[in-house]
Amino acid sequence: IMGIYLPLMLIIFYFLEYLIQNFTFKIFLYNSIKVLILFYFFLLLHYPYLWELNIFELKKWFQNFFYWMDIELLFNGNYYTIKYLPRSYLPTWIIISTPPIILILFFLGFYEVTKTIIKRIFSIDFVKKNNKKGDLWSSLNEKKDLFIFISFFSFLSYAILLNVAMLSGWRHFYFLHIFIIYLATIGLNYVYKNFFRNVNLKIIYLVSFLIAINLIHVNYRFHPYQSLYFNDFLNSSMIKKFQVDTPNLSRADALKFIIKNEDPNKERIFVANASWTPLYNGKDMLEKHEQDKLIFVGQEFEQADYIYTNYVFKSDEKYNKNYKIPKKFDKIQDFRLNDVLVYSIYKRK
Repeated sequence: IMGIYLPLMLIIFYFLEYLIQNFTFKIFLYNSIKVLILFYFFLLLHYPYLWELNIFELKKWFQNFFYWMDIELLFNGNYYTIKYLPRSYLPTWIIISTPPIILILFFLGFYEVTKTIIKRIFSIDFVKKNNKKGDLWSSLNEKKDLFIFISFFSFLSYAILLNVAMLSGWRHFYFLHIFIIYLATIGLNYVYKNFFRNVNLKIIYLVSFLIAINLIHVNYRFHPYQSLYFNDFLNSSMIKKFQVDTPNLSRADALKFIIKNEDPNKERIFVANASWTPLYNGKDMLEKHEQDKLIFVGQEFEQADYIYTNYVFKSDEKYNKNYKIPKKFDKIQDFRLNDVLVYSIYKRK
């Protein structure tokens, strides 16, 4: 989607320049075609997915963005089918999984850019076409700000209004983070200009450095499970209302724990899976001799030595008994990151 959208945005902005400045439409058309040809040439060159697509079947290019699997997601305490997620799904995930300091600076930057855009719009003189005071931007920086602002809210609106297929938080839209950070830097500049202009710059640098160190520390503490980060807006009871993202990495970690916990002389270990996400693909990150020991039995719990669950269910577990752990098994492992329960392992008594 970005590969299609961004060059079109460039053309739109270039068209606005054409309306404001005095170059001819012929120059506008020539440069626009040149940009599109160069952009899509290098996109095709670096994007193998496009090599497999038939250019005459454009409809298939977009099908994956509107494909809904037949499962339900736990979101804010309720289960929703993917096709009917609340409109608040993406904004909520962005707010609860972005560090608070970045969110605060983002909203300040949003306020500053919005104020400038409104000011520029109301200053346009549609009668005096050559009135430079009526341009949508007065500098290159303002032009960049407007480009980022429109791009961010275009993507956000696309996700919210067009019912795009989403799963596991907002990982399909992680690219929005670059826009969030850009606006946050404007917010940081706003804070400095309005509140700390008379403060020694060394103090500003020190505070900024400490904030950066804290964010690095959070990344280090969660590594390699950064996708499971929740900010301080949510307490432990509220986190349970959201289905956390559980990548293959956690499944591989669980399988390693099972192998380590079992008798090394045992040749085969039968493992069942009490969750919707496939467990067997976690074995790809194990050594060959470890893979050979594991026998995956799906949800045939009677055959299992161990049962794994990451609490990702196809539907509400209250009404779906497929995930219920038999009483013949004892819990031997809860893997947590802060207040986030990632997975549990049960062993036959």
